[in-house]
Amino acid sequence: RASHMPDALPTLLLLCPAGAFVTLPPLQAAHVAPRPAAVHAKAGGGLRLLEWIPSQKLLVGTAKFTWTTLWKTMISELAPQSPDGEYVRPAPQRGSGARWPANKPMVAGRYHVYVGNPCPWCHRVSITLALRGLDGAVGLTRLANDPERASRGGWCFDDSAPDPLVGAADLKAVYDAVTPGGAYEGRCTAPLLVDLQDGEIISNESADIIRMLNEFDEPAGSSAATVELYPAELAAAIDETNAWTYELVNNGVYRCGFATQQAAYEAAERDVHAGLRRCEEALAGSRLLCGARGRGGGGGERQKGARRATP
Repeated sequence: RASHMPDALPTLLLLCPAGAFVTLPPLQAAHVAPRPAAVHAKAGGGLRLLEWIPSQKLLVGTAKFTWTTLWKTMISELAPQSPDGEYVRPAPQRGSGARWPANKPMVAGRYHVYVGNPCPWCHRVSITLALRGLDGAVGLTRLANDPERASRGGWCFDDSAPDPLVGAADLKAVYDAVTPGGAYEGRCTAPLLVDLQDGEIISNESADIIRMLNEFDEPAGSSAATVELYPAELAAAIDETNAWTYELVNNGVYRCGFATQQAAYEAAERDVHAGLRRCEEALAGSRLLCGARGRGGGGGERQKGARRATP
């Protein structure tokens, strides 16, 4: 047994003749082949530009120039800039004091507004329709925002909200349809107010649209309370407030977002903060920027047929 081997080993060694032992050569270390130098295979896939372009600096410089040029071209179309990198709105939404066209009878169902949810200029048109109780008198289509589907800009139509004018696929086709010759040139912006019967644009300026809708008669038979948004006694104050809120806040945030130089951004940011502070001061003693004073003031409803002028 293994446990007896140490005791039996001396006896075995004595009994074995000397010739029984064979001298073995010393053990040699196992032979290990030397590792060959690493061979780097060519990377598969890709254009392998670095293999045939003589200068990496040239490649990087060309890529930077191309990207910058494309970016500036896109920005110049979507957000035009001054030489100082400040955003310059192509169509300021200040309003021109326009009124409802005298040659357009206020007929329910004849007029239609196109709006887009991501656009704050569209928001105030939608709010005006609700406050004036015009939801059943003036049609409304909410546009989808999808630059890949739209042929110009980003506004297009979903199947759930088709175009009522010509069945257009996007807002550009609506502009084409109401343009003599059918080839509109310019920015395809929303909101857009059109006359469905005559196939004409009434306005695509949000401030003018809300002034026009404020004059539009409520639907016949409606008993809903509506709001007079531009009472004569507050007209001057409203015009003044609109001027500074537009410049400092409404357009100020666009000037921040689209600025392409740091100084232009910081100037716009200061304006936004100044405008918000001014709003806070005005709202500290009133629920409204213009009109009723005091936290409990306001109201603003007027019944059908009554021209109660309140903000």
